Amino acid sequence: MRVGINAYFMLHPDTGSGVYLRNLSRALASACDYLELILYVPTGARPPVDFPNVRLRPVPSASGNLGKLLFEQLGFPLSALSDGCDVLHVPYFAPAFLGANRTVVTVHDVIPALLPAYRPGLLGRAYLVLVSRSVKQARLVLADSAWTKRDVVQMLGIEQKSVRVVHLAQPPECSAPAASEAVGALRERLGLPESYLLYYGGFDRRKAVDVLLSAYARVLAARLDVPPLVVAGTLPARTTETLYDPRPLASRLGISQRVHFVGRVTEEDKAALLTSAVLFVYPSIYEGFGLPPLEAMACGAPVIAARTSSIPEVCGSAALLVRPGDIASLAAAIMGLLDDAALRQELSRRGRQRASSFSWERAAADTLLAYESAWKGGP
Repeated sequence: MRVGINAYFMLHPDTGSGVYLRNLSRALASACDYLELILYVPTGARPPVDFPNVRLRPVPSASGNLGKLLFEQLGFPLSALSDGCDVLHVPYFAPAFLGANRTVVTVHDVIPALLPAYRPGLLGRAYLVLVSRSVKQARLVLADSAWTKRDVVQMLGIEQKSVRVVHLAQPPECSAPAASEAVGALRERLGLPESYLLYYGGFDRRKAVDVLLSAYARVLAARLDVPPLVVAGTLPARTTETLYDPRPLASRLGISQRVHFVGRVTEEDKAALLTSAVLFVYPSIYEGFGLPPLEAMACGAPVIAARTSSIPEVCGSAALLVRPGDIASLAAAIMGLLDDAALRQELSRRGRQRASSFSWERAAADTLLAYESAWKGGP
């Protein structure tokens, strides 16, 4: 079976779609010996792919949004069909109409359909209409979680039987606590304190980093023995309708000296960053899956997260869940866990156990079943 994958996000390996594409491709490459994978990438992309049974196929493409659209709707499907691919896989919310009857599409979330700010302007709305209609034509839809499946069915009008849940997993680089040497080296390189609270992730407004900073300020006002807060991730240059720069708020709250903004952390360093965190706090109010808290659990960090969307599905009873957007509840949870070493240890134990139930091998096996079903013409 020959499967062609839209590998546009090999250009953006640090995004959620890029992480998904890389780890799924690696796992699929060793899933069975009758699967041939072709990754279709825009011309000029040179991703480091050396997986067995996988080859790269450059597709002529232009830069910018128009180039991306042409790659998605014409370049990828025409190339894959001309190469005789039995199944086409689009691993993000942008399938093409061409070859739809043999296409499997992964929908990580339906945020553009749910939140108007994520479809700005006439072009943004037109693009959403285009991809929403093309998703309905796909043979099968894969959703990251049961929550996302519900959203896909309700928001996009797709039949339940055509949507399958395939959970993501933590990447191999972040599947266990890091060695003490790696932790020490990272702490020295980034100037990290011995003990800290941690947030890492994106800075979309839905991530609610402002709620975290406000809750942390309350904790600091209530007690003196509070570890510094480390905030990791690529910060936006400024606040926009969809992105939030938390640095001005930290200044207004008077906590800038206690908050360390360390910027982007590589996949190789992430485990060390998570392993030495006293707490990992993830206040996001909407997720299609929620990879950061899963990675934190895999590395043994006790997790506090918002009880919303897919987070309970991913974390189960292995995290302390609070009301989304509630500053007081989040502050109380932080103080409670700081005071309860036994509960932190128990959440760490449960978290590692919970994380072990997710694997890319399982995701690859479930995805392979979807390919076979699409190949045979069924949902």
